[in-house]
Amino acid sequence: MGNSAARVSMSSHGTGTGRALIANVVDTAAEYGAVYVHWLKHETNARAMRLYDEVATRSGFVQYRVAIPG
Repeated sequence: MGNSAARVSMSSHGTGTGRALIANVVDTAAEYGAVYVHWLKHETNARAMRLYDEVATRSGFVQYRVAIPG
């Protein structure tokens, strides 16, 4: 499938939109034969992290990166 990005507008926070979006992504991924869905979220986004902790399992991976000069 590949990578894509989605976000829920501030006015939709707390309405179940994020939960529905995740459910739709998971259902679609399953239709394509995917075995998992994963995403990155900044650690300071506590509200999103609470939702993710309810609907997913933390993988234990930590992301590292090196900036390319230029």
